[in-house]
Parts: sequence; C-alpha cells; structure tokens
Amino acid sequence: MSIGLNYLSSLLSCNNEEFYKNLCPKQYLTQQELFVFDYIYENVVKYNSIPTKENIQLEFGIYLPSDTMAPLFYMEKLEERFLQNNIRDTYEKVALYLNKGEPKAAFNYLESIISKMHVVKDTSNIFDFRQSSDILTRTTLDNLNNTHDRIQFGWPYLDDNYSNIYNQQVISVLARTGMGKTFTMLYIAYNTWLKYQQPILFFTMEMSYRKILQRLAGFHLNCDLSRLDRVTQDTIPDVSPLFETMQSLKQYKTPFYIVDAGLSSSLIQVQTLIKQCKARVVFVDGAYLLKTENSNTNRFEKAAQIMEMLKRYSMSNNLPIIASWQFNREAAKKKNAKDVGLEDIGLSDTISHFSSLVLAILQDNELEKFTHRDIYILKGSDGQFGNFKINFRFNENEVNMSEVVDSVESEIILDGDIDL
Repeated sequence: MSIGLNYLSSLLSCNNEEFYKNLCPKQYLTQQELFVFDYIYENVVKYNSIPTKENIQLEFGIYLPSDTMAPLFYMEKLEERFLQNNIRDTYEKVALYLNKGEPKAAFNYLESIISKMHVVKDTSNIFDFRQSSDILTRTTLDNLNNTHDRIQFGWPYLDDNYSNIYNQQVISVLARTGMGKTFTMLYIAYNTWLKYQQPILFFTMEMSYRKILQRLAGFHLNCDLSRLDRVTQDTIPDVSPLFETMQSLKQYKTPFYIVDAGLSSSLIQVQTLIKQCKARVVFVDGAYLLKTENSNTNRFEKAAQIMEMLKRYSMSNNLPIIASWQFNREAAKKKNAKDVGLEDIGLSDTISHFSSLVLAILQDNELEKFTHRDIYILKGSDGQFGNFKINFRFNENEVNMSEVVDSVESEIILDGDIDL
C-alpha cells in the first residue's frame, strides 16, 4: 500500500474544520493519488462534505486502508518520498552533464531543481490574493466554530481585546525572578483548561511537580495550599476535607498534564511529549532552561534557537505555545515600570521577534508587592499595547489573581491609529 493512499485514507477521517489544515502539496502525490485527492477536495468545497471510503471505491475502484495514523504523519512521509525521488532523478541528470564535461550546465540544472523543490515544500505557506474570498470565508467560519486552540487569560482586558485564535502563535510571559511568572502561567493554563476543555501540557523547568499541583489545586479550591508542607498530626484533620473536595477533579474528561522537566529536558523531549499527550495548548515555564542539540552554543545563541524551534513547532502543529522568560538586569534598574520595553528582554531579541504577544509582569508600586501585580502588553499581534493591574493574594481564605476593576491605564492602540 502506497504512503499516498494511507494519507488519503487519513484525510477522510478529518472533520471539516481540520480538513484544510491537513492538505499536502499536490506535487507530493502520484497521478492516481492526485485524482482521488481532487475528488475529495471538490466534495468538501462544493458540498461541505468529506466522502467515505465506499465513495472512493465506487468512483475509482481503489480500496483505501482502514487503519491509519494522523494526516500529519503521512504528510511528512510524502515529503520524504518527494525529496528522495527528485534528488535521485536530479543526481542522474547532473551526472550526465558532468560526464559530458559541462559543469556549468550541471550546476544550473541542480540550482533550478532545488529552487522548484523549495517552492513545492513551501506551498502550504504561499497564498494567492486572487483566492482570498475562499480563504477568508473558510478561516472566518473556522474562527466562528472553533472552540479550541484558544487562550483564556482570565483577565477581561486581554480576553476581550485579544480574543483571536492563537494557534500557530507563541505568547511570551516575562518578569524578573520572584515576580510570579509560574503563578501567572498556571493561572492562564487553568483558565484555558476550564473554558475550552482542551488537553493542556505544562512543562515546569524550575519548580517541582508537587508545588505546581498545589498551586493549581489552590486555584480550584480558592485557598492557598502551601500549608500542606507544614502539616502535622494535629493539623491533618483540618486539611482532610480539601482532599475530599479535590476528588471531584476526576470527573473532568480532559487531561491537564504536568511535566516535571527539571534541568534535563530538551526540545526534542518537549516535542515528543506534546505528540504523545495529544496536547492542544502547551506551556513551558522557564523556556530558557531547555537543552538544545548543540551543547557548545552560548546562552544567547541557545535562547534564540529555543525560541525559533518553539515558533516553528507551533506553526507546523497548529497549536499555541506559552513560554516564560526573564528580563535582563537593566530592566531592574529602571525605576518606572513604563520604561521597561522589548529591549529589556534577556538573552535574545528573537524572543520578541517571534512572539505574537509579549506580557510583562512588573511592579509599579512597591507598597503593593504582596497584594498586586501590573501586567504590561509590550507587543500585540496587531500592534496593541496597554497595561492593567491584577490581584496577587494568596492565603488560607483566598487565592486571587483576578483583574482589578477599572485598572486599565492606557487604551489599546493600533499602530495604524498613531499619527505620524
């Protein structure tokens, strides 16, 4: 059975929403496979219906396999087949030119074929404005019907103004040490999980899984559970009811995975776990601590590689990734939080370049250190910026990271609205 027929079979298992996200370049397919591919595509476009394997059998007399993987798996195999066939044919042609003593002709032919192969590989990222009606209609309906791949921040200022789909995007959360990056990441993760019930994968690079679970449970129960670390035989009866209440979490069908990554996790391990857990929203707390393939790179090059790989993986797998980073030392020297900007991100400019949204956890008022935090939008996907205040209260009676009402100090401004 050809890899192309396996791909076509897996394409039939998609729903209408996922179908367009799993289309391979036509040049990857043989002539027979292309006939079937066009038939499937035309049915979806004209009738908004994906044919069955029985339809394919009646139309073409082809039996498609029943046991298949996800389309993405076969798309990678199809790309490998495409590259292998073209490289082999190109090698034979180049060898003929060289045997004739025509190295320039061999070079020109090799260059032209490689250029064509690049164009084919990038077909899924090239769009023709003439087809904008179909494309925008389809994406608008996808956005309307889509209930996953979104981020629920839990703060109205962001949820109301940044409600666009965040798949294929990286969101960066920045702060200096001790300002609450992990709490902030967990708050967003918890609200996203509750709102959209999509599998969450949370990598913790600096904190133990037990502490993460405590903090998540604190959000769920609305009380600080750090007292569990100080429990004694005398106080165990006081916390036992909490464990009984937490049993209700088992009723949720959608998983929320915590990965105690420590200092050993690499980008490859992160990517593998995302696939194994079938995560739809990914959080990497302390992304700068991930390991890269080349252990000899300095920390600046390493951060750039990590961010680039996270962005590439987010785009190729159609899911949002939220990662936390640190500000540099210069940011701490600035007395006014409003003076902190993208240039103060530590390690690499790549972090701001590849982030669709950059959130900064800052402190405007030192007297509010134990009660509030200020969230600044340093970069928005559409050029927005602004800031608002959140509660930062953790005690036995309350866990509160909600937005402070009427705390917005600057309006959301688009780049196009600024007079020059």
